[in-house]
Amino acid sequence: MQVSLLVNPASGKGAGRTLGEQLAPALTAAGHSVSRIELALAPEAFTARLRDAASQSDVLVVVGGDGTVHHALPGLMGGRAALYHCGTGTENLFCREFGMIAEPARVVAAVGRGLVREIDLAEITLPGGTPRPFAIMAGVGPDAGVIRRLHQARNGPISHASYLWPIVQELCDPCLPMVRVEVDGREVVAGARGWLIVANMRQFALRLDPASRADPADGRLDIVFMPGSDGLAAAGWMFSASGGRHVKSPNLIYAQGASVRVVNELGGAALQCDGESIGDAWGWRSLEIRLAEPRLRVLMP
Repeated sequence: MQVSLLVNPASGKGAGRTLGEQLAPALTAAGHSVSRIELALAPEAFTARLRDAASQSDVLVVVGGDGTVHHALPGLMGGRAALYHCGTGTENLFCREFGMIAEPARVVAAVGRGLVREIDLAEITLPGGTPRPFAIMAGVGPDAGVIRRLHQARNGPISHASYLWPIVQELCDPCLPMVRVEVDGREVVAGARGWLIVANMRQFALRLDPASRADPADGRLDIVFMPGSDGLAAAGWMFSASGGRHVKSPNLIYAQGASVRVVNELGGAALQCDGESIGDAWGWRSLEIRLAEPRLRVLMP
């Protein structure tokens, strides 16, 4: 098989680089043809290189965190390459969803089997902007606030400990915007403050998993709204979501659909996709999220 290898060398404090150096010879020894894609390319050149790889390769192996997968999606869409994620980041939600293991022998075995599954992709669009694909989830609320704070202070590789101070800051002054939310044209949130998650997968940071019913292949997005106006409410939802108890709350709004429209009535709200902060979106007033075409091909472990 033709395998393209995308490695984030900084991921996992160098674990990505080490794994990438092990994967190439292991795949070659198994009889596969391996080519590498440089992450250091400029954004436009990176996407163009990925599009070429996705059209010419059978498999794209991504070594890095969920952010590396997220930034690879525009180049993967419409290609024939199936994605395998070797998670060396902090959370590694994508590979957790499918049980992918970041070990050379496991990757070689998966490529040899060639078992491919197609899953849904979603895309988020701000007014006047270009649709941005995502695979896991988008968030408006404390999660996006934490990620925004982290990215503003970040100057190198991160770990779970890196999130502690941003979480404390966010709980003291949380991002809980007032939003109106429509799902497939039906209003489900009629102007309320709270925390909104639009999920394609059930995986979430710290294993909170607020969209616990989400299935990436069911042709639907899962929309979760947790109302609240202060840090105490946000902390309460985090605590209850960690054990799955949040779904029993009469205040929780849980809906499913193919398209979502969100109106931010007050402005000034953080926004994240797949754990990546959309840094220029602080002043957004509305956005659209919908299922994207074509679907994403995933190489199963």
